[in-house]
Amino acid sequence: MKTIFDSQDINGFQTDAKIGLLATLNKKQLPHITLITTLQANSENSLIWGAFTDGLSKKHVQKNPHTGFLVLTQERWMWRGKARWTHACHEGDEFKLMNEKPLFRYNSYFGIHTVHYMNLIETYGRESLPMGQIVPAMILGKILKSFMKNQKPLPILNPWIIDLLDRLDTVKCLTYVDDTGYPRLIPLLQCQTVDSQRLVFSTLAYHRELSDIPKNQPVAIFALNLKMESILLRGNLNKLQPFSSLLPESVSAINAALSIGIMDVSWVYNSMPPKQGQIYPPIPIRAVQEF
Repeated sequence: MKTIFDSQDINGFQTDAKIGLLATLNKKQLPHITLITTLQANSENSLIWGAFTDGLSKKHVQKNPHTGFLVLTQERWMWRGKARWTHACHEGDEFKLMNEKPLFRYNSYFGIHTVHYMNLIETYGRESLPMGQIVPAMILGKILKSFMKNQKPLPILNPWIIDLLDRLDTVKCLTYVDDTGYPRLIPLLQCQTVDSQRLVFSTLAYHRELSDIPKNQPVAIFALNLKMESILLRGNLNKLQPFSSLLPESVSAINAALSIGIMDVSWVYNSMPPKQGQIYPPIPIRAVQEF
């Protein structure tokens, strides 16, 4: 674990063709994830990101500055870590830098209206996705879900969300609040739906990090496809290790393969602009009484 970015990290962040995720905490200290493609390193110990729409994350950081971040490039290089939000500005050098990016410079409809600043707390440095573990974990997930059908699942996930989550090319990431009070982001490409209420995943990929999550811990899972369509889910994580007590500790690979996580979804949020909002539980329609 490092506390500063090196030149390789800073250069890797500069590309605009990347996925940037920011994990924040709401007023109930529950985790939330937002797609922030403008996220980049500003110096060896700071980050910046620009806002052009106003979702929940922009409100969260002003109430609780503890955040987690993840950046994934087209070359499958990844940076993760924790950062503390400090302030926001509507002008300055970074504001000009953000609005001169190709996506915003010639955009007639929207531009960056606010630049947010964060101090780096810690980072893993540059990582590569462990595809040799992720692909088998995906296969195990598909096998596991066939044995776990619920007779009467709640209709929480609609068919569009289920299709998004089950596609092999969908990027998925989990976050939870660790013992330092910061949200921690973990790639979870192997996650699959069991039915319209539950998700399941093998811990073969990122086994050690996933095993550190306490049982019944509130977690959030963000899913994003190549069309930039996304969804955010929240619920409690229940981990099961059905055969771990029967296997010797030396057979760690088998233990990891047979260890699974199950998430009971209780909250669904549309994270796509232009109108982000809660999908489940459904918000009652109220009559307009004031004009």
